Amino acid sequence: MLLLVSSNLIANAYSPYLDQIRAHYQRPYRCDICHYQTKLTNFGHDFKIYYAYYKDLKKALKQFELIDSDEDGWSNQKELQMGCAPHDPLNFPHLTTFSHSSEGEPRIHLNNCLMHSH
Repeated sequence: MLLLVSSNLIANAYSPYLDQIRAHYQRPYRCDICHYQTKLTNFGHDFKIYYAYYKDLKKALKQFELIDSDEDGWSNQKELQMGCAPHDPLNFPHLTTFSHSSEGEPRIHLNNCLMHSH
């Protein structure tokens, strides 16, 4: 009986949402983006709310990208695009340089993610 329970738990660990997020952002995100031990991260909690409301992954992501789940000043979209951890306020896009377009508009160049220590 214990084997049956263990097999069931392993089967439930798979998430098609994670596959779709990986494919959409072309980043190797892991389960810990939404889950920490037996609880949801802020990112996972927010995603759950948006998905429950829209009942469609693409619609939910479109709105969900606009918020900042970890409250580090960077939207979920920017962190996901850069490969950062949108559930960790100490991991966010690293500002590297400023430049100006030919029209004189300022541009910010971001490179990788910056991991700050406590």
